[in-house]
Amino acid sequence: MKKIMYLLPILVLTILFQSCEGPMGPEGPMGPAGPAGENPYWAGTTLTVKSDDWIAVDGYYYYTFTGISEITEDICNEGIVSVYQYFEEVQAPLPRINYNENPDDGYRWTEVVDYEYKPGVLTFSVLYNDFDTGVRPPTMDFRLICHY
Repeated sequence: MKKIMYLLPILVLTILFQSCEGPMGPEGPMGPAGPAGENPYWAGTTLTVKSDDWIAVDGYYYYTFTGISEITEDICNEGIVSVYQYFEEVQAPLPRINYNENPDDGYRWTEVVDYEYKPGVLTFSVLYNDFDTGVRPPTMDFRLICHY
């Protein structure tokens, strides 16, 4: 029985390698040409929310952009919407959690920047862990990328 267990893998490998003999077949025909112009599978734009434009409600701030042509029904159903915040010379993906400290009194707080979307609409939100809406968020620049 032990001999059969040792010979069985060798037999299987021999059959597999023997069945791959012969010359390679001819190359298949060339496929049709793709569409000319821009890549139809992604789109992007830059958006800015000014400090004075943030709207305070129930302990957080938000701002809604409408008429965003990049966010289509197809993108919402079958694609991906990614948003990045330009932050200290880099692009940080959202949601972004920023930990802050006031150098004068040592007070610490957390800022969460997030987004949500539906066809043609993109809403940004800013939430502070102390729910203080007395201090508006600063002007923020964002990069929207839609791809499928």
